[in-house]
Amino acid sequence: MKNKDKTRKGPASKADAPASKSEAASAPSDLSGSGSASSPAPVRAPAPAGDAPRAATAAEPTATTVWGRMVAFARRHPFAVALTGVILFALAVYVPMAGSYGLWDPWETHYGEVARRMVHENDYLFTRWQNESFRSKPPLTFWIMSAGMKAFGIGGTWGGGDFAHSAVTEWAIRLPFVLFGVFGIAMAFTAIARLVSLRAGLIAAAVLTTTPFYFFLARHAITDMPACALLVGGLSCYLLAIYSKDAEQPLPVWFELGPFKVTPLWLFLGVLGAFMLPQFIHFWQFALKFPARPIFFPLRIFGARIPIHTNTTIIMAITTAFFVGLVAWTVLVCKTRRHVWLFFFYFLNGMGVLAKVYPPLESGLIILCFLIVSGDWKILLRSSIGWGIVCVLVVALPWHIGMYQRDGQPWSQEYFIHHLLKRTASGVHGDRGTFEYFLQQLGVGMWPWVALVPAALIRAVAMPRPAANDVRGKVRLFLACWAVGTFAFYSLMLTKFHHYILPCVPALMLLVGLFLDDLIAGKARGTWLAGALGMVIFGFVARDFVWNQQRFIHLFVYNYGRAWPFDYGLDFRKWLLLFAVLAAIPMLALLWTRARRAALYATFAVAIGFTYFSIDHYLIKISPHWSQKYLINTYYDLRKDSSEKLIAWQMNWRGENFYSKSEIWDYVTNDPDDQTVFMQVDNTQIQNYLKTRAGHRYFVITEKGRVDGLRGALRALPDAMGTKASDSFQIVDESSNKFTLVAFEI
Repeated sequence: MKNKDKTRKGPASKADAPASKSEAASAPSDLSGSGSASSPAPVRAPAPAGDAPRAATAAEPTATTVWGRMVAFARRHPFAVALTGVILFALAVYVPMAGSYGLWDPWETHYGEVARRMVHENDYLFTRWQNESFRSKPPLTFWIMSAGMKAFGIGGTWGGGDFAHSAVTEWAIRLPFVLFGVFGIAMAFTAIARLVSLRAGLIAAAVLTTTPFYFFLARHAITDMPACALLVGGLSCYLLAIYSKDAEQPLPVWFELGPFKVTPLWLFLGVLGAFMLPQFIHFWQFALKFPARPIFFPLRIFGARIPIHTNTTIIMAITTAFFVGLVAWTVLVCKTRRHVWLFFFYFLNGMGVLAKVYPPLESGLIILCFLIVSGDWKILLRSSIGWGIVCVLVVALPWHIGMYQRDGQPWSQEYFIHHLLKRTASGVHGDRGTFEYFLQQLGVGMWPWVALVPAALIRAVAMPRPAANDVRGKVRLFLACWAVGTFAFYSLMLTKFHHYILPCVPALMLLVGLFLDDLIAGKARGTWLAGALGMVIFGFVARDFVWNQQRFIHLFVYNYGRAWPFDYGLDFRKWLLLFAVLAAIPMLALLWTRARRAALYATFAVAIGFTYFSIDHYLIKISPHWSQKYLINTYYDLRKDSSEKLIAWQMNWRGENFYSKSEIWDYVTNDPDDQTVFMQVDNTQIQNYLKTRAGHRYFVITEKGRVDGLRGALRALPDAMGTKASDSFQIVDESSNKFTLVAFEI
């Protein structure tokens, strides 16, 4: 009530104004970085009576000029201007060249083909791959890929070389993931800027944007960036709901639309409806075409066995009713800003289930860890947990019900048991290891900011438990729990890929942002030991990636054992060494000199340059060795007509399916005789196929080390057929160190 009374007061009087310019300069404001971004700017004392208004100088443009109006707007709305700047900066870093290199095998092309099948068959419920169900991932990745294809007008046909010929393909697939990455940065900035300070938010956003783990995954079309961005967005909303100073204020009215007052609630309902209504409509359209599957719940209540028999249609009808009830309840109870932030928190967690399942589990673990450490259990009373559980279920259930109705127990067994439970508890694909496994990846993935991680973590852990009104301390503690919780979660999971630890990275980078803000403000003292430790780590990591330049792509690829293409003149070690030296100089100055502000600017300059180098030069140059786009493009350029078929021999790297739009796997006729994928090692199948199809030229894409084996298999064809195949055998494209395109006639 005390704060509310202050907001009702009139203009500041002379007594309320700062007594001098120095006092006025020290008053907190949004731009100073020393106060909360939501606190009002200091009010200037009115001019003494009788004094003429002071004329604007050349340094202060008047509000009558365009520049003057822009400056005046920025002073009135510093947060909005800063948020716009953060978004534009992230877009300027991530978007250029995103579609200028081929999709990498196997994940980008595998998921891309599942999404293309959705577009081609106009079925956004059932996930398919070749002639079978795709059961390993939830659908959000495929939905945003298919949305990109629809937006660019591609993917609606089967076969042909347009995917291999056009750069539009990569833009359509990757751009949604870039936008998710930008969304995560924007939400992290919003939370830090509104809860800590505008300067801290800007620093934290810049650090996260220029972090290798984050920017590489933002430019790679796999499940992890949407899942991570939804986690960041959801936890940012939760922090704003619990600790924002204006959380309990009534919803602001943006504008009036006739008798209606448009508030942030409208934004939430619009987003919820735009995401959910198409799902319900699409499901019910297909539900009428397929029989409902029975569902049996063997419940036990007080020892009594009470079997419940139902089916998917009934469960979906109940879910639809809950959605309608959820909307009605939201309209009735949503009165404050806290409600809107919480509603978005739960909605984003529901989307997280559809992205990679784990975000709600991670959120719950992080919040529980924070409650235990902080002792601030009363925030649960303001968390609308019951409403939130319903919201997560309503958002996440429809697709799962639909998939079970379409694919039945084979889907549920493979999806839940094999790919979720076994991946966590016993290991499926990937590596194994303990906590040290991800420490190696975090070092490279957070360079150059890894030098500041020890100091940032020590400062977060060593500080006493924050007081009730210490929002900055609570945010710092929450980020520490986030980092530790996600690191422990993925370290305990038996299946390991390097990129699994991505959800831990934003928390660590935001902690680095807060530490840098403290450092600039002169609040972080006694950091010599932590700084020295950080620089030692910085040096070892730099040595690692300079001499093992593939370490950066190992942050997101599937096969860590693939040879680096030295024979193709790809050696970036001199550039990497240059960036390591350039980053070390301002990093040292940042920790141990008084020129910290200039050192911070220099560090950001190097980090931004390194980001552009990494995603707009390094990635593009090496892509021909990790993507089949270029070889399959050669095939479509050289073939005369569709009778000169492409054969994939003893390989299943997915790109051959995607870039031929499954022409090699004819799911349209579903005739095995029309499929030209031969993975058997005894060569019987390909030889039987060719024996009955003489008189044509064929192209074969295979791994580079298998070319001689292919030549031998063709030579073994009977009579003159084998001789002609062997004599006409030629390598037509070996621009990749992994794959080769050959041609022959029979």
